[in-house]
Amino acid sequence: MISPMRTIVDMDVLEDTALQRRMVMLSCWLFVGVALVAVACFVAGMTGEGFGPWWFVALVVVGMASFVVHELVHAAFFRLLGGRDCRISFGHQMGMLYTNAHGITLTCARMCCVLLAPTVLVDVALVAGGLMLGWPYLGLVCCAVHLSGCSGDILMAYEIVSHPEATHARDTDHGIELLA
Repeated sequence: MISPMRTIVDMDVLEDTALQRRMVMLSCWLFVGVALVAVACFVAGMTGEGFGPWWFVALVVVGMASFVVHELVHAAFFRLLGGRDCRISFGHQMGMLYTNAHGITLTCARMCCVLLAPTVLVDVALVAGGLMLGWPYLGLVCCAVHLSGCSGDILMAYEIVSHPEATHARDTDHGIELLA
């Protein structure tokens, strides 16, 4: 007989104030880290675009679009790794966009893939796109903006790997549950 899974950790990104503080701190560090790379490139003489009103408009438009694409990548990976029966919905709460897979349970490795895929794919696309279009600083700053918004996903993936006794993770309306 198979024993039922028990919840080890229930991460609530909407109500856990300590987790929210960690998310804000990580967001700041990630933004500053990538922004420092952009400044170092500028100081080192990397050629790039001029800065004008269009640059800031592009930053806002691309920055906002990156978060929409981020959620679409989550949905694609939930569907890819969770199967055809995986129901996906989108929403926003407390200034955060989210993708919900309505209780889907995945192995911890698969959930880490779902959590981190948008961070990797969108940031690589932003930097590569900026370089290819001749706007390297715009690409780097858009990457900094996007990466700073990935702190919740990064912290949830970190929590998963910090609990080796967990075998599965369940998507919830407020974050994830780690199960053993």
